[in-house]
Amino acid sequence: MNRFVLFGFLFFLVLLPFAGCIDNNVQAGEPTQLTNTAQLLRYIEDQGDFANTENAPGLVSASELLPTLEQSVLLDIRPLDQFTAGHIAMSVRVTSQSIYQVVDSIYSQNTTKKIVIISKNGQAAAYYTCLLRLAGFKSVCCLKYGMASWNQIFADEWLNARQEHEELKSFTYLVYDKDPSHPLPDIMLPAAGASMDEKFKQRIKTIIGKGFVAGENFVNSMAFQSEDKDYIVCYGSLGLYSAGKLLPDADFSHMPYTRWYRDYPAFDFRSVNFLQTLPPDREILIYTTNGLLSACICAYLTVLGYNVKTLLFGANQLFYPRLTATATLVGDAFSGKDIMNYPYTSGGG
Repeated sequence: MNRFVLFGFLFFLVLLPFAGCIDNNVQAGEPTQLTNTAQLLRYIEDQGDFANTENAPGLVSASELLPTLEQSVLLDIRPLDQFTAGHIAMSVRVTSQSIYQVVDSIYSQNTTKKIVIISKNGQAAAYYTCLLRLAGFKSVCCLKYGMASWNQIFADEWLNARQEHEELKSFTYLVYDKDPSHPLPDIMLPAAGASMDEKFKQRIKTIIGKGFVAGENFVNSMAFQSEDKDYIVCYGSLGLYSAGKLLPDADFSHMPYTRWYRDYPAFDFRSVNFLQTLPPDREILIYTTNGLLSACICAYLTVLGYNVKTLLFGANQLFYPRLTATATLVGDAFSGKDIMNYPYTSGGG
């Protein structure tokens, strides 16, 4: 694998053309020759490709939500004990297994009613929100940072997550090549006869029903990997990938073998960009600044059949001080300013 010092190779990396396409090289007018995954990907892109837009992951802040509470439907997906300990007034507790049916019922009566998914820290809510938005429920959003942003009493997990990786000094500022182009993963879809819309929504329901589970969809920490093990992805700006080199006396940036994929406005996970450089046969670990966008991308890539996990809290638990010291990243460093201390209620369920 060729590796290059970041700033010596920067302009080439950013400008590097990539003639991406959906695998099989099938011409328009021959959709029946596409694999199941390629058909699904084409369908997602035709429907707006939510995960690869500036709207992802569909956040609403606590301060934005407060004045619209009476006009919104609040769906709290936390376990019962957490909900009864404290929740936003007028919120309704639902299980993750039932959330699709609940949202579908609401949406069938009012397609513009804001539906807000609430979880403990925002990570699970961002995951489910992306799946629901991909399924066509355009009024669904998630509470940014979850209940941690609503009141101090719920913020301990987020506050404790702000850390530096124990092996931070072993991070590097080398650039690692993405993989060459791979075929898309091979997924199963319902039998012939159903429309692509029906097949797609059934797949979304199946994935939602499996939940947002540690070790399946997310990891709580990220360990160093060998070159041929897990495929680590930093998804975000150049500053997120290389900010350590921009700070005085800092010689760390990211874990060895971490690949950089760009978010807005490049969206490297689009099929016309670098989506197919992701390996279909290896576990993919992805992080963003605060884990919310990576939870959304994790949902999107899971739909396409990739074995992918998001890092909870993202770079906040990898190098929090770097986030706070980097002007372009500090907005995603969780702090007291993100905790509104709004009133809540307890009991119910």
